[in-house]
Amino acid sequence: MYVRGTAPKDGPPAGITMTTALASLGIRTMLHYPRVQEDNMSTTTSTTAAVTIKITQEIKDGLEALANTTGRDKDSLAQEALYRYLETESGQIAKIQRAIEAADAGHYVADEEMQQVWAEFGLDADE
Repeated sequence: MYVRGTAPKDGPPAGITMTTALASLGIRTMLHYPRVQEDNMSTTTSTTAAVTIKITQEIKDGLEALANTTGRDKDSLAQEALYRYLETESGQIAKIQRAIEAADAGHYVADEEMQQVWAEFGLDADE
């Protein structure tokens, strides 16, 4: 990954994450690639791709500060951040899709029944 305003570095770019994300969108299934190894923070695969993104100065400064503090390179930090974001978002989307499928199949609680539950706890569902 090349962050504008910084020097390109050798190391694990976030491109594999972005490629995986784009492929996942294309087939509507989350693909997983091996996590970054903790010992040297390099990927466990040799396939990488370059990605250029624009980020705010605040994010750039934070990335540089974190790299300096942790002794890790900016590429591996950005890759891990993107991986975690994609993992979280794809998990949330999968849960929403399962909930929609369950509702479509009739597996839900009717409004009247939920209002009774709220009332049992002394709550107003409209508040």
